[in-house]
Amino acid sequence: MNIVTYNTSLKDAEKLLKEFGVFKKSGDSSRPFSAELKKISKSANIIELHNFITSNSEFSFLLNDDSVFQFSKEGDELRYSFIQTPYKYLTIEQYVETMYSREFLEELMDEYTSVENFYPVIQEDYEQFLETQGLTANFNYVRYDFNDIGYHPMLHSKSHLHIGTNSNLRIPLSKYFTPLKFVKFCLKNTYYREWKDFFLKKTDQNKFLKDIKNMCAELDSKDWHNSEENEFFMS
Repeated sequence: MNIVTYNTSLKDAEKLLKEFGVFKKSGDSSRPFSAELKKISKSANIIELHNFITSNSEFSFLLNDDSVFQFSKEGDELRYSFIQTPYKYLTIEQYVETMYSREFLEELMDEYTSVENFYPVIQEDYEQFLETQGLTANFNYVRYDFNDIGYHPMLHSKSHLHIGTNSNLRIPLSKYFTPLKFVKFCLKNTYYREWKDFFLKKTDQNKFLKDIKNMCAELDSKDWHNSEENEFFMS
């Protein structure tokens, strides 16, 4: 994947996150991820890794619920990761519904016109509440790699997807995953209910999906042997 395609797809990925309504902020794409992050990613558990990433702003995109996306391209090597927040999370709307009675919310209408206008007043309390929440039982960890290390057809594909923390779980891909395709995959499989509402509002659903998939170019023959199609793979 050339650098122009990669950077264009990164911009499209940010645009999709904003359109989907989960984008919080982007990281500094001009600097590479630190050596310390690379060290921690090999030795720490996912929760410790998530905490390091969010505390040190070592993310490409941070979402509203503190889930993170990371994207890196070094030469021909690609590495993307998505870590869903490992902490219990309520939206501010859910927090208000949980913490305040229906009667109180109805009274707010007289002063604030709408409940949404009340959110800035309680923003600090809401953020402190999130900090006290415990761990959730399930959260997604997805990683995509494209590199030469360990490549052996039918055993270790150059282009592959990891789901979960078992590093031996590799799903071969016969194409390059673009950042946009990776973001779409993670959104759909993490926020399915929200994705369903979002997708059903699309006027041309087939075009939307095809445009994303068509950016994922087929691998060269040196990077994908036809024998690999004898295994389960994604195309």
